[in-house]
Amino acid sequence: MKPFPATPGLTGVFAPLLLEGQIADCVIEGDLPAGIAGSYYRNGPNPQYPPRGPYANWYDGDGMVHAFHFRDGRVTYVNRWTRTERFEMERKAGRALFPTLFGPQTGDAMAAGKSLNAANDTILFHHGKVFSTWETGLPHELDPVTLETRGLYDFGGAIPHDVMVHPKIDPTTGELHLFGRTTPHPAPGDATYHVVDRSGKVVHTTSFSTPYDSMTHDMFLTEKYAVICVQPAVYSSVRLAAGGPYVAWEAERSSWLGVIPRRGDGSSLRWIEMPGAWGSHTMNAYDEGDTIVCDTILYPRGALFPNPDGSWPDMKTLKLPSLQRWHVDLAKGTVRQEAFGPGHGEMPVMDMRFRTQPYRHGYSAGWTRPAGMFDCIHHYDWRTRTLDTYVPGEGISCGEPAFVPRPNGAEGDGYLITLLFNKDTNSSDLAILDARQAAAGPVARVKLPHRIPAGLHGAWCPL
Repeated sequence: MKPFPATPGLTGVFAPLLLEGQIADCVIEGDLPAGIAGSYYRNGPNPQYPPRGPYANWYDGDGMVHAFHFRDGRVTYVNRWTRTERFEMERKAGRALFPTLFGPQTGDAMAAGKSLNAANDTILFHHGKVFSTWETGLPHELDPVTLETRGLYDFGGAIPHDVMVHPKIDPTTGELHLFGRTTPHPAPGDATYHVVDRSGKVVHTTSFSTPYDSMTHDMFLTEKYAVICVQPAVYSSVRLAAGGPYVAWEAERSSWLGVIPRRGDGSSLRWIEMPGAWGSHTMNAYDEGDTIVCDTILYPRGALFPNPDGSWPDMKTLKLPSLQRWHVDLAKGTVRQEAFGPGHGEMPVMDMRFRTQPYRHGYSAGWTRPAGMFDCIHHYDWRTRTLDTYVPGEGISCGEPAFVPRPNGAEGDGYLITLLFNKDTNSSDLAILDARQAAAGPVARVKLPHRIPAGLHGAWCPL
């Protein structure tokens, strides 16, 4: 195999890890909190071969999942690539075969008509199963302990098409709510809404059309409604056929929130228009009379998308995202935007036991400087509108946090887990922070002898 090119998405914290393995008993620095029992999973792009075209790390890299299993005061670590169709084809060929997202003409003839699903985005666990997801494709089921790939999962044939990467689980009913897309993407997009009960049975499906065909990356869920986000990251097969990018930022478009009653028919979905922007990831949502309160991370312009002509904006001029609250007035059909206040962050999470409810505490990775990798973890207090920030120090970058509740604890009573990468030692630690005083730093670190490449999303699954 030839060396990987020394490009930004393939060097430093993004450099591929070409090793799969297991550590039976990880070194733990500090005191592991008593009662932590479960598994932390983290997914992310990690190409096994040098790419054929211009490389967009978050979209193009083969998915590798890292798992930390907490049992009886000990931690076991395992990492494994998800064996997608494309991974197996390329492993057999001994080289990259598939085109990259922004180099659609670079694929080998062997890859024509095959799925691009890289299973590299996030981790979902539901009805006793663990899934590795991707932006436009079905999830792959994984063995919860070994991470061995069990194959594509179509919910017993009930969802045979693309599904979104950030569905939502109601902590009270155990229902999984998600939106899907028919393929190939038409314009406007034909979309679906599904409800999966706690046993894994699809109990509701309906269809509808969207204002235009966009990357529907995340959604909101309340006690009464499911909300799909349509934003100006637009798919266009016409543009692709003309040699342009398949997905591009169309700045002239508005954003839309599609509000549908839970288990509602597609004809009951209502579209509410708002200024075009990229609400990348949602923190929580809840009902407040005739208003839906939606909390999200907002970019004025999506940073990971080119212009329709294939050019890229000057990244130095793009503003960092921040936490915003949208007050969606269903009676008036309007959205009032309200900034949380200080802090720039991404990949928000909360105490998932309180999803769909009014809540106080939220968390995210973030920045204390103008640009670069995440260098801190934020704790947002919606009641006091204050920000508590953990900064690990110079040369150390952070990943998305996950919230681990204390058994029977109140909201926000628990721990934050996040991966830290130290560029000086070229190694990663899993840090455990007390969520109530995150700025004080880790109470324990799970030490690794190697680096985990910068990735996307993870999840905590209790025993």
